This record gives sequence, structure tokens and C-alpha cells, in this order.
Amino acid sequence: MSEQAMRAHHDACFGCGPAQPDGVHLQLASRGDHALARVVLDEHLSGPPGAAHGGIPALILDEVLGTTVNLLHQRPSVTGTLTVDYLAPTPIGAPVEAEAWLRETDGRKAFVEGVVRHEGEVTARGEAVFIQVPIEHFRGNRDAGRAAVVPDERPVPEGAPILDPHRASCFGCGSENPRGLQMRHARDGDEIVSAFLATPAFTGAPGTLHGGAIFAALDDAMGTAPLVLAEELALTRALSVRFQRPALLGMALEIRSRIASREGRRIVVEAEMTSGGQQVATATGTFVVVALSDEQREVLFAGHP
Repeated sequence: MSEQAMRAHHDACFGCGPAQPDGVHLQLASRGDHALARVVLDEHLSGPPGAAHGGIPALILDEVLGTTVNLLHQRPSVTGTLTVDYLAPTPIGAPVEAEAWLRETDGRKAFVEGVVRHEGEVTARGEAVFIQVPIEHFRGNRDAGRAAVVPDERPVPEGAPILDPHRASCFGCGSENPRGLQMRHARDGDEIVSAFLATPAFTGAPGTLHGGAIFAALDDAMGTAPLVLAEELALTRALSVRFQRPALLGMALEIRSRIASREGRRIVVEAEMTSGGQQVATATGTFVVVALSDEQREVLFAGHP
């Protein structure tokens, strides 16, 4: 079956928009009723050295899963839940492709699945539930987002500041990555408090923050919890996000993350994202502890609370 190239969702889309200078720049296509995407990821999207930030495979999946439902099956829908299993690093600077398909529908719900691959190896697997909405839902968010004023000052979380918990170049929180989310983290007792701003650079549907950016922010915040609260370096094994309401452009967003449980090398972290006291999203993630030597631990935790 032949492939058909597809247009970007819109020019300013962080995932596929050609006019978004710091976007991911996915190239979308279809093969029958499957949505496809291809990309070579830029360095500013990195997390660990040589690999994409955990939020980027999730964003790619959100794009192709949403394309499957909204465009190929013509059901105007929003992401209800998105769950991603991380199987291998997704590389920076090398060809990456994704594929998604519709599993089934049940009333307003559409159940979709997809994978991200590099050289045939699956690096991430995702499944999502999309909820069908009236088309007016998108128009209202677009108008509200366009009318929003983006503050000059970025929000600062309360608590003891944590500078560059991952890397200075990290897409999520790196102080030396002006093209990233520029999140800020702090410790407040047994919680990690994270803050960032919904700027037009990370637009999803017009007027709103991209769901993949929400996922990336939660992954970054939750990954800080084992590092600071348990003094362990831990990698994301699986992360599930439930989207409660759209985050409009201009919103100041806060995430509170906490360790829910630990068993052996597995740490479960829970988090919620809010804006102005209203819940935007909740998440649960499983993180796997990386074994470190005493010397590595000393270097890793130098300067961190």
C-alpha cells in the first residue's frame, strides 16, 4: 500500500508546524488507515546525552495517534489519556519514525496504539484514549489562547531551588537550553514543585499548549523526584497521563510530584499539574534506578539539595 504525504496540522504546531522554529518538525504521512511520522531530532530536544528527552517520543506518539483519530477517521477529538512505555533510547541526530492505528471505538471514545522506531527497533510504545468533542471546542480554545497575554516573567516554584537536576542542556529544565521548556524545580518537603509557562513556542491545537509538551513537563518533574527525594538516578520506564482540561497559552503551570512507593529498583511517582488552582493533568510513572558507583554518586549529587 502506497504512502500519502499529509499536511501539518497547522503552521505553528510544535510537533509538525513548519513555521515553528524550535519545533520537532515531524513529517506526517498515511498508509491506508495508519498514520506515519518521520523526523531527525535536533540537539535541543535531548535529555540524556545522545538521546531524546522522555517527553519527545511521547509527543511524537501524541501527534500520530491524534492524526489517526482526527484526520484519518474524521472524529474531532482530544487526548483523554496517554500511556507510554519506554523500551530503548530514542536517538538525537538519526532517523526516527512512528506509526499509529485505531484499535476500536466505543461511543465518544477512540482507542489508538502506536510505536516509535529507530532502524526497525521499537524505542517507545504508546496507547491512548481520545474523546470526541464538538468542533466548537477547538474554536473556543483558539480564541481564548489568542487573547491570552504571555507574562514576561517565568513562574518560580516555592521551596529550595534545584538547578539543572538532569543536565544544563536538558530540553525540560536545562538552564543552558533557551529552546527548551525552561522549567524550574524546587524541593518543598516531600514534594518536588515545578513551574513553567505555556508559551506559543509549544502550541498544540491553536491557542493551547501541546499535549506532548504537557507530557514532557510531567516527565521532567517526576524524574526529579527520585533524584532529589530518594537520592537515586532513575530512568522513566512507563508514564501515564490523564488530561483534565486544556492548558491555554499564557498560563503559568505548576507540577507537584511525590514518591508513591518503592520496591527494589522500581520507584512509582505521582504528580498533578495545575493552573490557578484548577487541575490540568495527573500522572503516574514507573522509574527504574540506575546502579552508580560511589564516585559517580558524588559527581551526580554535587551541588544538589
